[in-house]
Amino acid sequence: MTRTKKDILADVRALAVEYYQLAGKPLGVTGEIGEFEAAEKMGLELGTARTEGYDAIRREGSYKQIQIKSRWRFDGVRPHDRVGTINIKKKFDSVMLVLMHKD
Repeated sequence: MTRTKKDILADVRALAVEYYQLAGKPLGVTGEIGEFEAAEKMGLELGTARTEGYDAIRREGSYKQIQIKSRWRFDGVRPHDRVGTINIKKKFDSVMLVLMHKD
């Protein structure tokens, strides 16, 4: 059986939640999971790894480059906790915030 990116990231997501509950800190895969989830749910095309300024492209309508920021929402984490820096000197058209819950 060939596993898909979706299958692998589902396992990674479960491990990241388990790791956070055990260690009390994130595993460091939030960005990758959030980008994949956003692309899948919003019909976006992911950019190549480490593209400066944006993470995904929307080709429907007009061409848009989208920077994606992701954040886990665990019980006890304040909703005003910070997300990654948005570098306004890099080229992008919009920013999308992906909030993920452990469930």
